[in-house]
Amino acid sequence: MDWISFNIQGLPDPRTIAYGLSTYFTPHVLIDDVPSIGFHGFKKKYKVSVRQYPGSKGYWVGTQIIFSGKDAAHFYKLIKTQKFNWQILMVDQHTLSLGQIDFCSSRTNDSNDRTKSFDAFLVNLRSQILTNTRHITLKDSLEGKVLKVNRRTNALYYRVYKKDIGIRFELEMKHGQTKLVQNYLFNNQLDQFEHQLTSLYYKYSQRLLPLADSYSHTDWLADFS
Repeated sequence: MDWISFNIQGLPDPRTIAYGLSTYFTPHVLIDDVPSIGFHGFKKKYKVSVRQYPGSKGYWVGTQIIFSGKDAAHFYKLIKTQKFNWQILMVDQHTLSLGQIDFCSSRTNDSNDRTKSFDAFLVNLRSQILTNTRHITLKDSLEGKVLKVNRRTNALYYRVYKKDIGIRFELEMKHGQTKLVQNYLFNNQLDQFEHQLTSLYYKYSQRLLPLADSYSHTDWLADFS
């Protein structure tokens, strides 16, 4: 899990949430995407982003709580060990919902993997996926090409790209997809929560990716199957 976020509908002031989270994390509070409310005395190893949208720009009114990367992993570890107090996010008369989850698998490069081989894999993959979806892009980044399937606003958004010394296959889930599993998370039914997420991730990956390819980049998926 590389990202997990929550939405609190209609919350006018994020300070209570931010102070509560400061027990575990250093909060970074933004109002309409502008940094605000410093927590200089709360230096924790892990961070959380608290983004407030008061409706001044015509956007949704409420608060987003965002954990990403190693911060998301630490947050989920707190949940699994029952060390996180959910009451911090349960504000009277304001609805808490699971906003987005990024689930990913990273395949470590071996001695036979080369940038040219990976780029050729993505080009070949794009031509195969085009038969199943209308929106797919292949773009260049600092670390190499990135294949993107669907639009960022879709309930399911898939990316394949290089990350550090490996290749990452990442699925973003939001909207109706997170609503299907959020009650398992909030009710501490974590086995069912993880089962639903992993099943969706692997089934969707199987729909998009060939189980066997000449570049061997999907051997992890073949092993799972």
